[in-house]
Amino acid sequence: MTSYRRVPLATYRLQLNADFTFDDARAQLDYLAALGVSEIYLSPIMEAVAGSSHGYDVIDPTRISAALGGADGFEQLATEARDRDIGILLDIVPNHLAASPDNPSWRALLAEGPESDAAAIFDVTWDEDGKLTLPILGEHYPQVLQRDELGVAAGSDGHEVTYYDHRFPLNASDASRAALAAWESAVSGDERRAALDRLLAAQHYRLMYWRTGSREINYRRFFDINDLAAVTGDGAAFELIHARVRRLVEAGQVTGLRIDHIDGLRDPAGYLHRLQEYLRQSPADDAVYTVVEKILSGDEELRASWETAGTTGYDFLNMSSGVLTSSAGLQQLVAMTRHYAAEVADFSGLLYRAKHEVIEQLFAADSARLTRSLRQIARHDRYGRDLIDAELDAAIRELTVCLPVYRTYIAGSPLTHTDRNLVENAIAEAVAHRPDLEVALDFLRRVILLDGGEGLEEPALHRRLDFTAAWQQFSGPVMAKGLEDTTLYRDPTLLSANAVGGEREIAETTVADFHAWAARRAEHWPLAMNATSTHDSKRSEDVRTRIAVLSEIPDEWDTEFERLREASAADVRSVDGQPAPDGRAALMLFQTLIGSWPLDPGELSEYPGRVQAYAVKAEREAKLRTSWIDQHAVYEEALQAFVAGLFRNERFLEQLQPFREQIAVHGMLNSLSATLLKITAPGIPDTYQGAECWDFSLVDPDNRRPVDYAARHALLRQIDADATPGRLLQDWQSGAVKLFLLRQALKMRSARRDLFEHGSYIPLEVAGERSDHILAFARQRESAWALVIVPRLTARLTQANGRELGRIPLGDESWHDTAIRLPANAPSIWQDALANNRIESAANRLRIADALADFPVALLTGEA
Repeated sequence: MTSYRRVPLATYRLQLNADFTFDDARAQLDYLAALGVSEIYLSPIMEAVAGSSHGYDVIDPTRISAALGGADGFEQLATEARDRDIGILLDIVPNHLAASPDNPSWRALLAEGPESDAAAIFDVTWDEDGKLTLPILGEHYPQVLQRDELGVAAGSDGHEVTYYDHRFPLNASDASRAALAAWESAVSGDERRAALDRLLAAQHYRLMYWRTGSREINYRRFFDINDLAAVTGDGAAFELIHARVRRLVEAGQVTGLRIDHIDGLRDPAGYLHRLQEYLRQSPADDAVYTVVEKILSGDEELRASWETAGTTGYDFLNMSSGVLTSSAGLQQLVAMTRHYAAEVADFSGLLYRAKHEVIEQLFAADSARLTRSLRQIARHDRYGRDLIDAELDAAIRELTVCLPVYRTYIAGSPLTHTDRNLVENAIAEAVAHRPDLEVALDFLRRVILLDGGEGLEEPALHRRLDFTAAWQQFSGPVMAKGLEDTTLYRDPTLLSANAVGGEREIAETTVADFHAWAARRAEHWPLAMNATSTHDSKRSEDVRTRIAVLSEIPDEWDTEFERLREASAADVRSVDGQPAPDGRAALMLFQTLIGSWPLDPGELSEYPGRVQAYAVKAEREAKLRTSWIDQHAVYEEALQAFVAGLFRNERFLEQLQPFREQIAVHGMLNSLSATLLKITAPGIPDTYQGAECWDFSLVDPDNRRPVDYAARHALLRQIDADATPGRLLQDWQSGAVKLFLLRQALKMRSARRDLFEHGSYIPLEVAGERSDHILAFARQRESAWALVIVPRLTARLTQANGRELGRIPLGDESWHDTAIRLPANAPSIWQDALANNRIESAANRLRIADALADFPVALLTGEA
């Protein structure tokens, strides 16, 4: 196993921006230390676009952001953190930079063109005229020129072309200088326009209408965001991105790294190896703790050859959410979707169509570039010589749509068995969908899998490898936009399952599935990150744990949904002959209300506006009745009016209140279960800012709202002063119960660090009348043991006990004869780290009623 200089005990994510700077982070260090955090996990800190709210739009990776406090502010934060033995895990962005005039590298690229040193930094396919396509105009170029929306102004380093807030540097060619002089001396408007046209023609870029230009764009982007230009990742680009990071690591100011969007890189495995070599001052140095943002699809495993501690935790997030979801109930909810929104009930068909749509709408230029590259290969290959561009393009699209993962990792021979199988199976599925493309798909398979590559000359082999690398960088964005940002906003079945990396199959995780996954993680990736919320979450952990309860009571939810629709019918408008919202949108909206309704009355005033903003964003992402590209103002206004009406509709609110309040109790129990699993299962626990208490945030920017740290710190001091399990449960709405659990479990993790970082994972069998409602496992290392017990499906449990929804299951009344069977070598005496009870097992059998007598989850420790 890799040896790291420092391994986090627990991380805490902080989203930095101008409203939460290094000084603000420094002010929370005492609180975070008291909470048990060992590493603050910072969003990107390098100089970003002015006003950036997230930091991923970096303009200069060599400078620390002045808006955050600059190098001095960061050094002070790092120093004071080190004084408290808190490290800094830094989020870095190696895949892209902002395509901004404030980015010196991008500005040099525009001014100097293909001959610029910056051309080695950005991933550009220059057109035949040596120009870069910039799709930024609001209308076609002649119209924009005629209306004098384009101009010339003096800039900090010479004259530049202007278009509203956009600025573009001029090159120093003779043609450019002559056209500028003609523009300056021109008298009439037509003369100036003609001179300006000649000036623009002399540049290394071409300004185009954004709708048509997006189909001609010739630089790789971060997904479909024109303002984020992908970098090559090699040579000068690697040095530019990482030089300052290395200095921070060498100074001990940064103790670990999070790699953003690892799949965007040409060769992730090679990058990670190079990064660790780059960060070592000597070959004997230990590695720097590094995790990668990587979404694993289905049963996909992280590649064992990668020099990383593991992923940033989407896999844990979905597995822990899945095991708290009822598989049988989820199937009933699928039937409910067929009834109310039949057009989106088939998930696999939904995803297939969505991926095709995003290729056509968002990535047509990228697909065209791949087609041109494949055509060059085909012309010199007997298997592809007579294939036309339309066939090649269609084959590329079909294979990409049928690939079940974000990407493969082919970087040359020999290919892994995994990559070969993925491509072969995707080709077979593509042929089944499009038998007319069989010849083109077979040729494409040969190129990607390097079939016959042994006899190729070096240039031909490199062309195949370059094509395959580009295709692999294309398939990831298609999956991301097709699944995460389209399908998961169209599918209204169960929104708790619609998380980044989520799939219907994962949402049906059984206890046995979770145990098998956790055992593999303990063996292969024990230091990967366990996340329950991230900055990319479509809804926070506490929203998801509430919504998951609906899977336990599908019949009640179906009845409630009908009543809510009836109560809100007067607020529904007709747009384009269809109700706004229709059944699909209403299913999503009402789940959102159930999941995100605040417990704190102080949050209710801004809540309707938050839901309105979310509803519009969700519908734009779904791309069915409105979208980011084609915004349907009438539909969006009707949707916002509907939401506003709900909060004035007394009948609707009276109908919703008892149901959401009952759901909230079981959502609380699910959240406690997920929190304890995060801290005790194999992996390093991460807490997203504010989520140590109840956090009912929706998708960004909602999840970047300010966190009231003063209130949380006061609550922690109150817990220290007089907290008891009974009092915490009685006042669970305050969030103190979750804060208490997190802090106590982290204390135990710190006291028995070796056990939780390197201990074995032992699934435990549960027997008895309520065995389906318990997930239990042990962690063991030498004589040290920990026993983890969490409830699941507590709404169904309450019903089975003949009680109304909303009861907290404790003691004999709820758990009857349910018991855990312990290994023969396990301790018989256990100490509860949460309820502070001493519990004994008899004949290797521990009663759930004893373990969960006073608190709904249990963390027991013992010595054998």
